[in-house]
Amino acid sequence: MSEKSKAKKLHRQYLKRVKTGRERPSSEILADLEHAEWVEEEEKLTDEQVMRLNRGETVQFRPRGNSMSPKINNGDKVTVSPCLEEDLSKGDIVFCKVKGRKYVHLIEAITEKMGGRRFQIGNNKKHTNGTIGFNNIFGKVTKVEK
Repeated sequence: MSEKSKAKKLHRQYLKRVKTGRERPSSEILADLEHAEWVEEEEKLTDEQVMRLNRGETVQFRPRGNSMSPKINNGDKVTVSPCLEEDLSKGDIVFCKVKGRKYVHLIEAITEKMGGRRFQIGNNKKHTNGTIGFNNIFGKVTKVEK
């Protein structure tokens, strides 16, 4: 079991003890637990969106965080549609997976490799998350609503 998996398991066990009243957390721990619970719920929601996009459906959801502001602000509703690889270009905003995490982020650059195109993914604050293949791009953001 990876360190990340062990930490998640311990966090869930601790959260269960807190919820059942067997343990009382500090305010700092409580904030961490609420964040962990939110992250877990967010992962479930994004997994559902990925399945729907894979079926060819357009989806809407409200991503959290400020890394894409002012293009997308915390809680804005985004519409994501399935797309073809050839429809993507630098500057497009995509729903994707980089290093195991799902993001709504920018395509910063596209390179051509013998195995296909590679997409450099980053946020709107000049932070690059990594480079991925098209198989890790679930869809393209087609609309942002406040």
